Amino acid sequence: MKTTSMIYKWITGSLNATIGSLFSLIGFLAIYAGMETGSIANGPLVTFSILTALFASVHVVGLVFAIKAGGKKLGHIMGIIASVVWVIPAAGFIINVLAVVFLMMEAAKEGKRKNASPDSKITSAA
Repeated sequence: MKTTSMIYKWITGSLNATIGSLFSLIGFLAIYAGMETGSIANGPLVTFSILTALFASVHVVGLVFAIKAGGKKLGHIMGIIASVVWVIPAAGFIINVLAVVFLMMEAAKEGKRKNASPDSKITSAA
């Protein structure tokens, strides 16, 4: 289960880094443009609401994997928060970047712990 959690963190972190950060900026701009013209277009708002639910559910699944594996959960929790607050101009983007950093760091640490076994230590006889 630790391997599943680690792989899921790498995938989620990569998706958040590319798609999540981009949608945080584009989503805010779409809502802001709608507010400037006096009407929020239903198309972008519905689209980004669906994407928000999708990203939040991906992080909830990752959180379940992390809990079952006994791993760290902060990256997925920050990802859920970022999915909810993406419309706040700077906060959504900053939290999304922090979620990516924590997800990648947690995945890397889980990979190192998995590779470091007691049998892999080299002892030298002097």
